[in-house]
Amino acid sequence: MDLEEINKEIIDIAEFCSCYYNKDNGIEMSQRLTNLSVYLSRSAVLQCEAQEILDRAIAVETEKLLGHELSATVGTNLIKGRIATENKLLKLCERMNRTITHQIDALRSQLSYLKSFND
Repeated sequence: MDLEEINKEIIDIAEFCSCYYNKDNGIEMSQRLTNLSVYLSRSAVLQCEAQEILDRAIAVETEKLLGHELSATVGTNLIKGRIATENKLLKLCERMNRTITHQIDALRSQLSYLKSFND
């Protein structure tokens, strides 16, 4: 999987997470909970893929700097700058994974609340 594929998929997940749903419709919330469970699993895979891409980018950029007379701080800052996109993608994957977890918890609470009125 490459950077663009991960980015597209994580953006699709983010859009799903940021849309509104009817908090009074138990069926809709149950379906949303199912979708979020699938996305939770998928986001973990995307996070691992993004980590691998970041690690490889760090290695490539480190190799490029070998033999140059740079201080450790300058070298680290150069590498950080050069891998900023890969790092951003990994952070987005991590945050979406946490967002999904929080949304699943919230939906469970909302479904329990609705159920309390139907019992």
